[in-house]
Amino acid sequence: MLNKAKIITGGLTMAAVGVLSIGSAEAATAATAPAACQANQLNVTVGQIDAGAGQRYAPLRLTTNGAPCTLTGYVTDARFIARDGSALPTKASKAPDTVTPTTLSAGHGATVTLHWSGVPADDESVDQAPPAYLTFRVPGGSHDLTVRWPDSPTYQHGQLDFGAFH
Repeated sequence: MLNKAKIITGGLTMAAVGVLSIGSAEAATAATAPAACQANQLNVTVGQIDAGAGQRYAPLRLTTNGAPCTLTGYVTDARFIARDGSALPTKASKAPDTVTPTTLSAGHGATVTLHWSGVPADDESVDQAPPAYLTFRVPGGSHDLTVRWPDSPTYQHGQLDFGAFH
């Protein structure tokens, strides 16, 4: 929209022309959106397990330990780790979910729902020790995050399903 105004100053007449532009809310938001979260600015915990009918669910919760940042998408490179530090079988897969950017800031984190089986496969022992840790990366991240795994075996050869960050 073009605005024209006449300004009179000490007997001189000047024409002032200004341009008023109205941008979209999306453009304004994109310009001010926090950068993608990196491992060194995150704290991570696994919440209480919800169990039933052989299924196990728990929230993986991430919070920022500093400046706001954004997570979009899914956990990557998920691996179970034994108490001795060795890698355990892990078959991580993405559950169908809606992917939207989630901004982490003081008092507002992101959660991913984790799902695994409490029932061993035919070739697994019911006495299988649980993993000690879950290691993973955030979308676009190049460094691992490690969280203590709850005292729950991960049967079906380490099958772990997870949703997107919300």
